[in-house]
Amino acid sequence: MSVLVGRDKTKRDTYTISSLLEAVRLKQIRDDHKQQRDPDQFSDDYRDGFISTIVKNEDFDPIKLCEQITEMGVVNWLIDGKQRLTTIQSFVMGGFCLGQNIENPIIKYLENTVDDEGNPIQKIKEFDLRGKGYTDLPPELKLIFDNYNVLVVKHLDCTDDEIGYHIRRYNRQVNMNGNQKAITYINTVAGDIKKVAAHRFFKDCMSFKGKDRINGTSERIVIESLMFLNHFDSWKKDAKRQGMFLDTNSKKEDFEKLNSLLDELQEVVEDRHLELFKKKNSFLWISLFKEFKKYNLDNSRFDEFLTAFENGLNEKLVSIPKPTKISRKLVNECSFNDLDAERSSKDKGYISTKIHIMKSLMEDYLKEYIEESKSEKENVNDNTEVIEENNVDKENTTNSVLSFIKENVSDDIDERDLECFEDTLDDLTIEVDNNSKLLESSNIKSLLAMVAYSFKKDEDLDKWFPDYFSRNDDYFTDQKENFLYMKEDFDEYLQEGEETECLQNES
Repeated sequence: MSVLVGRDKTKRDTYTISSLLEAVRLKQIRDDHKQQRDPDQFSDDYRDGFISTIVKNEDFDPIKLCEQITEMGVVNWLIDGKQRLTTIQSFVMGGFCLGQNIENPIIKYLENTVDDEGNPIQKIKEFDLRGKGYTDLPPELKLIFDNYNVLVVKHLDCTDDEIGYHIRRYNRQVNMNGNQKAITYINTVAGDIKKVAAHRFFKDCMSFKGKDRINGTSERIVIESLMFLNHFDSWKKDAKRQGMFLDTNSKKEDFEKLNSLLDELQEVVEDRHLELFKKKNSFLWISLFKEFKKYNLDNSRFDEFLTAFENGLNEKLVSIPKPTKISRKLVNECSFNDLDAERSSKDKGYISTKIHIMKSLMEDYLKEYIEESKSEKENVNDNTEVIEENNVDKENTTNSVLSFIKENVSDDIDERDLECFEDTLDDLTIEVDNNSKLLESSNIKSLLAMVAYSFKKDEDLDKWFPDYFSRNDDYFTDQKENFLYMKEDFDEYLQEGEETECLQNES
């Protein structure tokens, strides 16, 4: 975003508090910009000190607006001062009384009265602010409060980018947290994120601490859920980068699908699993519920699994696809709780391993019901046939494999390319154990996608393929997830090779 200097970009006005509140009521000033923080961020002591500042007729910093010219007319967005303004509104409307910790709570003011002969006189009176609300103020102090002059700085003719910039700029000095900052970088879909974050699920089914409900935590969970469900190959660790990615890569249906998923999940879990649905892992449980839906089971089975998970499954050791550091040691199996205790729990590798453990536990716990559901499905549609060819089990649906590779690697691939990938995969399997679980028919899509990816990068799999098989004996049943896991491993393998070559050349 470039900035043109040299022209008048701001305008200063003065409003009384009563006129400022009226302007907000009439929507002449909008306090609901999609990138703004929620209200009630002040601590009680800070809130009380701010109100006493007004009653004492002391100064506070200007309130800032951004003027935006739209097809519907001119909109004046409140971008800095929302916490102050909503605190004033709440006090005037009886939302709270002042506490006991106000500094210098006794104030002196002039009371207007008359003497015995009816002549107007003024008397010096004292008033204790502690425990008082707006209606408790004497008329003289109410008048001071209502007529308090607030300096308002307006930035003229702002774009969406400029509004986000000003929100970040003004909030640098007030410790806006990472979740709240992230939304300021989102222009296109910030409103959609806030809409999903207002879902009843986050109020009824989640366990929040302190001010988590108002500090952007729900928005962060929505962002993480969207990234995991739709763009895990582009997973970012921090909220800002996730938000910026979603701003240019999200689709309307992504939000609609997530909202529908939350509708169902809310009915399933209600408030019975608050210990699971905390801010750290909620996006994973939401994503796991989507996986559960593929089994065509009654939703009550998911509730049963969550109960079993809380009652001990979270401590059960599970084999993991890739050795992972737990307590500084590389392990090949671990429990959910062991992994969850690691500090790097939002790293992509840990996320992949964590969801693998959750899915493995769920599939094992529900295996009888899943098999029963599969059997019923096969009785309805028993024309699926699996064939074996050249040491590789593969699905008998070329279109299914082709569409998977098109979706995840390149849209330019056709059936002739697929035949080439199949031949290449056959050659690669000569060098590995043909009894490996990785060669099961249900894993062929991701293996063929890896071959396609190697063609796209113009890199051979000859060395990586047997190396990967020697390090892994299981795979993610979700073939997209498994492909992304192998792709990341292959890219790291190539990177390590390049670094080794550079060191050898230097020596």
